[in-house]
Amino acid sequence: MILCPGSHINLRKQEDSYNPVVVPLHKEINKDTLGNILRQANLSFEGFIKKIR
Repeated sequence: MILCPGSHINLRKQEDSYNPVVVPLHKEINKDTLGNILRQANLSFEGFIKKIR
């Protein structure tokens, strides 16, 4: 599920609708912000790279 209230997107897995991951809609994001997003999504950096390739 995707909700877009403004400059951020709220992403939620269908099976885990109680824990949204908020992602800023910027061309670039800070490495610490990316780390926090990945942590909230329970995704490693390596797993993230595999999914975007």
